[in-house]
Amino acid sequence: MDIKDFIDGKQLEQIMQDWADSTGLAAIITDNDGECIAKSNNYMDSCDDTASTLDHDIVVDNEQIGTITIMNYDDNSIRSSRSAKSAAKLLGDIVDILVNTNYQSNIDNNKIDDLDSEIEKAASLIREINEKSFQLDKIESKQNILSLNASIEAARAGEFGRGFAVVAAEVGKLAVNSGEINKSIKQSLKQLTETIKELEKLM
Repeated sequence: MDIKDFIDGKQLEQIMQDWADSTGLAAIITDNDGECIAKSNNYMDSCDDTASTLDHDIVVDNEQIGTITIMNYDDNSIRSSRSAKSAAKLLGDIVDILVNTNYQSNIDNNKIDDLDSEIEKAASLIREINEKSFQLDKIESKQNILSLNASIEAARAGEFGRGFAVVAAEVGKLAVNSGEINKSIKQSLKQLTETIKELEKLM
C-alpha cells in the first residue's frame, strides 16, 4: 500500500505547517521507502546532535504505510519532554484521521465504480433476455397456429386422425406452458429492471 495513492502531499504540508507554526517543532512524513511525502518549512535535512526526535507510525488497515518524524531543535526547552510528546501525538492523531479518511473514501469510490460496472452488465443481460423473450413470443404464436392446424387436419381425418389429434393437443399444452413461463420471465425482468433503476438513483 502506497500512501501517495490516496493522500495529497500539499494538504498534509499545510496541516504540518500550521502545526509547526503553533508548536515551534518541525516534522517530516516519509513513506516506507524513506521518501519524503510532506514536511514543515522549518524542517532541516541536517541538524546538530542536540536535536531530539519523536517518531509516529502512520497505520492504515493494520498496515504501516509511513512515519512522522518530529524534530525538536531546542533540547533545553520544556518541549523536549512532555510538551513535545503531546504536540507529536496531536500531529500524529490529525494525520492518522486524514490519511484513514482519504483511504476509506478511495475504497468507497472504487466500490462505487465496481458497482456501476456490475449494474451495466446486469442491464445488458436484461436487454439480452428481453430479446430472447420476444423470440419466445413468436415461437409460442407459431406453436398455437401449429396446434390449431393439426387439430383441424385431425378432425378431417376422422378415425385415422385420433393419434394426430393427441399430438396436436400436446403441442397446444406446450404452447400454453411456454407462454406462462415466458410471462413469468417478463415479470421477473420487470422487477429486476426497477431494482436496477433504484440502484442507479443511489449512484
